[in-house]
Parts: sequence; C-alpha cells; structure tokens
Amino acid sequence: MALPLSGIMGIMQESAFGVEGSPPAAFDGLIRESLAMRNNLIPGLSRSTMPQYVIPGTVTAGGGISLGFQPEGIVPWLFKGLFGSVSSVQAAPGVFDHSFIAGTTRRLPSFTFRVDDGTTTQLWLGCTVKFAGFTFSGNDAVELNAELVSQRPHAAGGAPATPVYSGISPWAGHHLAFSLNGVTHTDFEQFTLLFENDIEPVFTHNQTRWAARHYLRSFNTAGSVTLRFSSDAERRRLWGAINADQPQRVVQPGTVSLAATHPEEAAPGYNYSFSASFPEIYYESTSEDIVHLPDFILQRIQFTPVSGDSRGSIVDVTIRNSVPGYPDPS
Repeated sequence: MALPLSGIMGIMQESAFGVEGSPPAAFDGLIRESLAMRNNLIPGLSRSTMPQYVIPGTVTAGGGISLGFQPEGIVPWLFKGLFGSVSSVQAAPGVFDHSFIAGTTRRLPSFTFRVDDGTTTQLWLGCTVKFAGFTFSGNDAVELNAELVSQRPHAAGGAPATPVYSGISPWAGHHLAFSLNGVTHTDFEQFTLLFENDIEPVFTHNQTRWAARHYLRSFNTAGSVTLRFSSDAERRRLWGAINADQPQRVVQPGTVSLAATHPEEAAPGYNYSFSASFPEIYYESTSEDIVHLPDFILQRIQFTPVSGDSRGSIVDVTIRNSVPGYPDPS
C-alpha cells in the first residue's frame, strides 16, 4: 500500500497509565494527525484591567488521527482501546477472530502513541481512545478517523523507528454487504458508523499538572445508511412500526449488521474480514433528497443502537486476521 504521507504512527499498550509502552509496536502510515497539548493558563488580575500574571493550569492533550481502515496494524489496537477488551480465538491455522466487547470496564487500556516523520519523533503518553468512526462509500478506500485523549507528551521524543507494515490494503466500499431489519441490501450509497467514549480526565493532588487517570463515563454508538428510496416502509418504521400511518406512542426496534470481506486471505480459504451487528436499533430520523444526473431520491436513515435490558451488548464487532491476539502487557 502506498503511504499517503511520509509520517508514520506507532502504538504500544502501556503496563500502567502514563508509563511509556514497550515494544512490540504496531505501525501504520498517517493520513492526518492533530495531537497537541494545552497549558490551560489561568490569568491573574490585580487592580488593572489587564492580566498581571498567569498560573499554569492542568495539562490537557490529545487530538485526531486518520489512517486506512485495515484488518491488521494499528486498527485492531484502536478497537481494543475503544471497547476496553478483546477476546481472540483461532478459526483455522494462521487465522484468528477477535471479538471486541464494550461495557466490561470503566478503566480503558492506555497506549503510548508515537508520531514519526523519519527524522524526529513525538511520544504521547496515557492515550485513551475517545472516538472512532468510518464510512463505506462507493468504491472509495475506507478511512478510519479517531480521536485520542492523552495524559501528556513525553519530554524526550525518542529515536526514529523502523516501522514494519502489514502490507494489506484498506477495505473499500465494494467489500461491504449489510442487512437492515433482516433484509440484505446491495443498493446502498453510504454506510457510516460512529463509536464514542465519554472520557473524563481525573486530576488529583499528586504534585503534577496532568491527569492521574482517565475514567470512562459512558459508551455510545450511532450510525446512518444511505440508499435509494423505493417505498415508505422506512418512514413508517420511523413512526413506530412497518404498518404505522402516523407517529406512534411506542417505537418498535429494528436491526442492522454489516460484513466487510477483504479480497486478500489471511490463510487459504479465509479472507480478512470485519463485521458489526446491532441487535436493537431505533430510527432517529429518515430524510429524502432528490439527486440529480439522473434524478432519483436517496434516503438517509440515522439510527441509535441500545443494549437492551437482558442482552447487555450494544454491538458485536469482530475482526478476522492473522494476528494471534492483542494481550495486555505482562
């Protein structure tokens, strides 16, 4: 795969929050990166209308990264950080299925991220994954956009790394099949999924200005699908049921799932793959727009998943690749 920029990113899970992770590291080429630190200065006023001094406040850090959505490399580690845990099983010799589970812990794993341009390196400590999202659209390569919350940058950048890449291209729009309310669709225009952790940095009186830990307040997910309008069935489901003729007092749930099968194989007969299943979703909105050349109507459905009272899982996500597992540091 050709790298879009000369910059590279590496990720290492930390044995303790804010403690630099140890190799091995996973690497990928960066599309974009916007990690930064803020001093959060506290201005001081005396009898003047202008600040007479400033006091350094708490250190906050983090930002966004964008990279290709690939079955190996950094992406599975990002999903572990996003969901909190991962369970791996061998599907065949050299083939492994990794299931990512949300809601099992309020202490998400932390990572050291390294951003490297080939001559200099920045290290970001205590990084937790706040957000990740991606869109399957037409025949475009799929880009994963993520947001990190960092404890702080490392004082010393470190030596440039010699990265090792998986060599597997990102998924593309034509690799995807999805099912909406039990019906398989092949005429979609776009499918978007968003996952978000509400992360609260916890500052304690330990004679440092940076967070002592990151605390997970909640996990949320949402999505949307765009497909050609062919009937008013989805509007009726928005109203509450497939036979509703007006908004109902009770809204019935639906389901959505996707499966992306990569053309490359992890082992003979076993393609790399990604799947996500939402057993219970509710329509937030449905909108229709006329698209020109030629004129027809596209329908965009926004949905909100829930976990249900007894199931406990809001989404089931699995990545199939050739990596045995993503263990915590020993």
